Amino acid sequence: MIKDVLAKQMYNLMLLRSAVDAGSISRAAIELGVSQPTITRGIARLEAALGNKLIHRNAHGVVPTEVCRALLKHVGVAASQLAEAGAMLRRTQRSRYRSLACGGSPAAMESYVPSVMHKLLQRFRNLSLHLREAQSPELLEMIEAGELDIAIGAGLPVEPGHGVEVEPLVHDLMGVFVNANHPLLKEGAQSMEKLLSTQRWVFPEPLWAYPKSMLSNTVLSSIPCVVKAQSSSALRWYARETDLLTISTSLMLHTELNSGLVAGLTTDWVFPRSKHVIYYRSTPDIERPVEIAVNLFKSASLDSLTGMVKTV
Repeated sequence: MIKDVLAKQMYNLMLLRSAVDAGSISRAAIELGVSQPTITRGIARLEAALGNKLIHRNAHGVVPTEVCRALLKHVGVAASQLAEAGAMLRRTQRSRYRSLACGGSPAAMESYVPSVMHKLLQRFRNLSLHLREAQSPELLEMIEAGELDIAIGAGLPVEPGHGVEVEPLVHDLMGVFVNANHPLLKEGAQSMEKLLSTQRWVFPEPLWAYPKSMLSNTVLSSIPCVVKAQSSSALRWYARETDLLTISTSLMLHTELNSGLVAGLTTDWVFPRSKHVIYYRSTPDIERPVEIAVNLFKSASLDSLTGMVKTV
């Protein structure tokens, strides 16, 4: 009886073994190239078929039960053979992958989109990758129109019926940033009114929606020196190499913050937070590795942005 059950559950056994070996369902999903819900459902079906709890989930990942350890020991050979067959199938599938259209907001394109795309191209050598940088509303329109497979941008309401999936990534924090050696860092909390009237500033051009509304009562000509940066690279250079202050987001300056070249200045302003999400189209099309890209983005947001932004 148990033998027949296990014979029907070999795929779910492979999912279970991968999750236990990897130590977490998210890492197993990336290694297998499937979604996390696929592994979770597979293990649940296996537990239901056997009538036993097989894993416990905690903040650190998954922990196998005694029943699970005994089960995996006895079916290890069969699971290994199935895993090898699965790897062969994935290699065959990878050779068939053709294209992926990915979009990102300027902040996302300045931070972890390039590294994720690099990992994707390493995994799928023959992938035709199409990248598009745009503001979040335009990205969402392109996703809904089917022009993009996946996009990273600010969280916006999604109209139902468009087949668009939305999953949260991180909270992008806005603030005042200065060179890590700036003397203001030694003085503690600062008044924005004083900073605007006494310090030299660099602002992105055109001003972003949040800073523009927050600065609506400030006459820019009253600031001792204002540089309007035409590009994000110029803004980052001024923030890193000069004593000018800038209003920016942690994603835009994540490299400089990670390396300790730029630091956040404490002020009496309450800055808004922007939620970054993944938009993607659910599709059974095997030639577009959307689920794998989604998992890579999740991993990158946790690994690369820890300490810079807050996970949603």
